[in-house]
Amino acid sequence: MGVRGALALIVLLVLCSCEPILALPTPAYFATYHSYREVEGLLRELARCGWVRLRVIGTTWQGRPIYAVVVGDVGRKPVVLLVGLHHGRELISAQVPLYLAWLLANDPEYRELLGLYSFIVVPVLNPDGYEEAMRNPWHRKNCRPMDDDGDGLVDEDPPEDVDGDGRVALYRSGERWWYEGVDNDGDGRVNEDWVGGVDLNRNYPLAWELGVSATWSQIYRGPAPLSEPESGALASLIEECADRLALVISYHSGARLVLYPWSWSSEEPPDARLLRELGSAYARVAGYRLMQSSRLYFSFGELMDYVYGKYGVPALTIEVYGWALDPRWRMEHELRVGNLTIFKYAFEYFNPSPGGELLEVLRANAAALRAVLLRYAGVLVAGAAGSPALEPWELLRCWRWRREA
Repeated sequence: MGVRGALALIVLLVLCSCEPILALPTPAYFATYHSYREVEGLLRELARCGWVRLRVIGTTWQGRPIYAVVVGDVGRKPVVLLVGLHHGRELISAQVPLYLAWLLANDPEYRELLGLYSFIVVPVLNPDGYEEAMRNPWHRKNCRPMDDDGDGLVDEDPPEDVDGDGRVALYRSGERWWYEGVDNDGDGRVNEDWVGGVDLNRNYPLAWELGVSATWSQIYRGPAPLSEPESGALASLIEECADRLALVISYHSGARLVLYPWSWSSEEPPDARLLRELGSAYARVAGYRLMQSSRLYFSFGELMDYVYGKYGVPALTIEVYGWALDPRWRMEHELRVGNLTIFKYAFEYFNPSPGGELLEVLRANAAALRAVLLRYAGVLVAGAAGSPALEPWELLRCWRWRREA
């Protein structure tokens, strides 16, 4: 073999022992949406990487595990928490953090970020809602059993795809509106008792008492703050690592926006300048619009406000895709028959189509997150009195000390 050949073999063996060859999916995997069982398979594959761990942080009403993907050294590096899919119908809000977890495990450019940060990724906070949205693309809440119509039965009359076209229509005639379905419980009404539930992003403690108490509402706050296993599990995780948290990002869909606190108040947050700086860095790369969340609408009991209000941790909500701010798109996708208006494109309203459009959204958000984190590293250095020789964890501690002084 010779000396050079032996040395080459030794180097190859060392590299293989440091980074095991894994059958991780290619980017094409993310060009389509997957069942929750398939998502679990991806997470188990990611956990085979030496710098990735998989944790179960809780269990849903229907018994599904809620996973957190831990990437990097959470003991020594500031923690970035990425949370997806509070709302079932917003499938893209799970796909983005899944893609980011894959990049952190698989892509050298993104793995460089592990020198500055560690990551906890909760890609699907609402697994039950995720699965229910595969059947009913309007489904938003979790799947807490609810008797919305007071007949002693729970979840018995949801919207359904009656005509088998793979869609659930919304009908509107004058002031009256209803969804495609049948009268499953024979009470003369249709769709009056959906599956679930509670809006998880109205179930956090800050300003919870101002939220909607009507159980039938799509933004029902729940019977108490953190009443739900999903929101409770996330709150426990946040409490566990609160002193190391550097940034929290909550992914949603419905529009193309970067939102910063507050959602419950129109007052400026104490760190408005920093929040706008981080939000601008994300918005600029992703091509989104930046605004304070309450300028869009007021919401109460929201994750972003809770994390920032209780712990002082910078937090952003990213609306990665959607047509809520474009009424012309909605009108172009409506069918009118006499006085009846029919809308069948709930899925496309919240989610990019599989294929190139979906991959484009994922890549834009990955690049935007990287830009934010590199910018934030500079903020931490400046906030630590210009001491770049400090470890990232020490920079975060110094920045917090100066912020609170």
